[in-house]
Amino acid sequence: MELIPQGSHGWRRFYLRWLLILGLLVAGLLYITEMPDKSYSGPFQPLSEDEIELRDRLKAHIVNLAGRIGERNIWHYAELVASADYIQDTFKELGYRPDNQAYQSEGKTVKNLIAEHVGSTKPEEIVVVGAHYDSV
Repeated sequence: MELIPQGSHGWRRFYLRWLLILGLLVAGLLYITEMPDKSYSGPFQPLSEDEIELRDRLKAHIVNLAGRIGERNIWHYAELVASADYIQDTFKELGYRPDNQAYQSEGKTVKNLIAEHVGSTKPEEIVVVGAHYDSV
């Protein structure tokens, strides 16, 4: 296969080939960025009592982690430990039996926090949800 086509038919095939590749790339990009439905428009409905309670609990967690504890990472180790303790205590309050997986980083013990909730309709299926609790 020639890198540089010879003759007018060779150039035409070369351009058509690259036009097809470009078209496929654009079509793929449009496909993967297309939203599945229309964006919401109009006034928002008032929050239900459950949604208000959830909003307030989430806000309290943010205030505790970002405000009271603050920056938390290996260089702010006491705050990292405090945030892990806060999350484990919250898991306990919610009825979980949290566990952790400790490991060493930069000569300090850090840990992954684990809480398991067994489903009622499909207990054999596993969904893993992960998040960082450091602020790096």
